[in-house]
Amino acid sequence: MGPRRLHALRAGGVNSWERTGDMRDLRTFETFYWVAKLGGFRAAAAKLHTTQPAVSARIAQLEQELGVELFDANRRRATLTARGALLVEYAERLLKVRDELLAAVAQPAALRGKFTIGTSETLVRTWLSSLIEDISARYPNLIIDIAVDNSPELRQRILAQDIDLALMTETIPNDGVHGVKLCSYEVCFVVARGLPLGAHDPADDCATRPDDELFSRYPIITWPAYTLLSTNVLARIREALGLADMRIWGVSSVQTIIDMVHAGRGIGALSSVLVQDAIDAGALRVLDTSVVLPALDYYAVYLEGTSNNALKRSISALAQEAAARHHGQAIQVFDPIDKK
Repeated sequence: MGPRRLHALRAGGVNSWERTGDMRDLRTFETFYWVAKLGGFRAAAAKLHTTQPAVSARIAQLEQELGVELFDANRRRATLTARGALLVEYAERLLKVRDELLAAVAQPAALRGKFTIGTSETLVRTWLSSLIEDISARYPNLIIDIAVDNSPELRQRILAQDIDLALMTETIPNDGVHGVKLCSYEVCFVVARGLPLGAHDPADDCATRPDDELFSRYPIITWPAYTLLSTNVLARIREALGLADMRIWGVSSVQTIIDMVHAGRGIGALSSVLVQDAIDAGALRVLDTSVVLPALDYYAVYLEGTSNNALKRSISALAQEAAARHHGQAIQVFDPIDKK
């Protein structure tokens, strides 16, 4: 091993078990694969939960042992050379075989590492905790990270391979992206019990006002404009009433939407499951309107890559089971890892 390589390894701070001069290990191939796929050393370091110097050291080691340059040194982005592009194909095969081997041989309790789930807040408030309990019971050594966001953001994070699995209100029609339906929630318009809707007693549920006047008078408080629910609200009101001039206040927090509606700031549009307790308690009431909003379907979505494919399928199956239990349904799903 020459002095240049020794310097690279020491600068990268890689462990002694990585300094194998005989053959590249799978960790090095995995590092190379993610640098190539994500287009940068920093992004690969974040994906692999290591440092950028460690990633650079592994790539330097691989290039020296192969005797070729894998990335074009004249470009700022990690751009593959012809040899590098060829190696990506082989690295992908190796990593897929590793994943299949672990799925076929390893016991679920032996699986380790971090698994990141992106989820809608609606599911956090319904059955996500049940899913986490199921995952912890089956994979006790797996570290679970939860990222709560709206579906458009989760879509971007799935495609960027920033999260392993997304529980969200849309599927992604891309090659290699898989989605399974989990559940469906009705959506309604709700208002504060004392919000005046007509000319007489504001607390009277029979108080009426024409829909076009009602939606023109009060803002609609719902998810941000780029979400599916907000899009549905606009489309259905325009279709039913012909209104184009509406005030929609986009809010990215369920609790904030509920608080604003409860304070009489406007008309809320959200999944009825989130406000059922407030409706039962008499704090909120469902708005009687001719505008009918479609239900929101939720899916478990993941991108099939080089790692954790079987685990993604297994946790998607657990999500189906958790959703079915919450809705009182019976469901049988196949777990590709648990073979007992």
